[in-house]
Amino acid sequence: MNDFNDLEYPHLEISNWYQPKDTVSGDFYWFFENENSIFIALADCTGHGVPGAFMSVLGISFLNAAVIDNNIKEPNKILEFVNNKIITLFNSDNKPTVLRDSMDMILLRIEKESSDIIISSANKDFVIVQDGEVKRIKSSRCSVGSSRLYNIKNMMYDNLYYDTQSLDAIYLYSDGIVDQFGDENNKKFKFKRMEEILKSHKNTEETVVQLKRTLLKWKGSYEQTDDISLIAIGLQKHNQKVAELEQFNEFKIA
Repeated sequence: MNDFNDLEYPHLEISNWYQPKDTVSGDFYWFFENENSIFIALADCTGHGVPGAFMSVLGISFLNAAVIDNNIKEPNKILEFVNNKIITLFNSDNKPTVLRDSMDMILLRIEKESSDIIISSANKDFVIVQDGEVKRIKSSRCSVGSSRLYNIKNMMYDNLYYDTQSLDAIYLYSDGIVDQFGDENNKKFKFKRMEEILKSHKNTEETVVQLKRTLLKWKGSYEQTDDISLIAIGLQKHNQKVAELEQFNEFKIA
């Protein structure tokens, strides 16, 4: 997978934590940048190890096909494209079987020269930080690749629209964080503990470092429960850049 440092757009503060349970992972992240937009995805495939890694390879390939080869721009349409590709691949013989291998995925598109951000999510909650308040956003409960299981044919995924000027940060994460067992009583870490850390740190890089430190301390000698993935996107620099661009455009009109 590529490194976020490869992004040419310098106005997003992106920190990530990627820690597979095994040598290879069922979690993956993906991004693509063009002249106008940045697409970022995080996915948690069924299983981990080799089976999960196989689904990850498919997910990355189908995201590339959707965005790069077919120029699909709307996040919900991209998720539908990947969903249909997975179902077609695993049911190519048209047998009345139901695919149970799927992936929970969140995908967003950030516009470089505006405050528009569009997020679509397939059975993967995410977090926005707004005026210091941490908000957990629920998603469609239909995983990518599972629409046949639920007999869903249309409108599987919704687009959620945000103005980045009203947001401080966005956090995409996999279940490996909140489901990690640890402490003296072998309890799950759970979202509440993660939420407290997100509240206490404004800088996304510091937040990721503190969350990692806290979770590993919580885990102690227990086995890692699942693959762990986290992408933290700070929006302060982007918002400053957009505000400056808007002021410049107003000056030109005046």
